Amino acid sequence: MPMIASPEPGNGAAGLFSMPVSEFPGAEPAPVIFETEGRKRRLLADRIIQGEGEPIAGPDPEKEVTVTNTGSWMGPDITIATANEAKVRALGRVWDLDGRSAEICQIDWRGPG
Repeated sequence: MPMIASPEPGNGAAGLFSMPVSEFPGAEPAPVIFETEGRKRRLLADRIIQGEGEPIAGPDPEKEVTVTNTGSWMGPDITIATANEAKVRALGRVWDLDGRSAEICQIDWRGPG
């Protein structure tokens, strides 16, 4: 996480975090669970993150609405989704993002080298 939130070159859009965030308070380890149930994707990290997203409907209900070849730091192909449930509890605050936009993609977690 510290590398992703870093404003260092090569971290893509993540460097934008350096503008509104003057101090990085660190990262807290937590077990992460990722589940797929039909079209829904669920991400749980202890009580810190509880999220569930589902692709939006497109003209062909059998295909997900996907933006390809993006060059995004998250991954080249991004599925447009809605957050059915999205709560982040950290730093003494709770962010409730239910019903907002979401993105689903395959992230390469290997890091550099």
